Amino acid sequence: MEDLNADFLDVCRKEAEACVERGDMENARAIYDNILKISFPIVEEQIRKDPKIIFAIMAEAAQPGPPGEAAQVLLNYLDKKGLVP
Repeated sequence: MEDLNADFLDVCRKEAEACVERGDMENARAIYDNILKISFPIVEEQIRKDPKIIFAIMAEAAQPGPPGEAAQVLLNYLDKKGLVP
């Protein structure tokens, strides 16, 4: 599996948060969606190793706004993979 570039994802996260702060929800959602698409396979692998991680994702998905929406997209993906209890 290709290594996850955590620094790149952190820069993307900060940009998405800046978009939210200035009210640019469309770009915030797009950036969060891209972060998830990059990290889906890695998160899936980690959940297979430690299923308790799913509960943190569930808690994040309950939050309002783009971060919660992004977590819900990830949760839906993991559910389709049979990884959500």
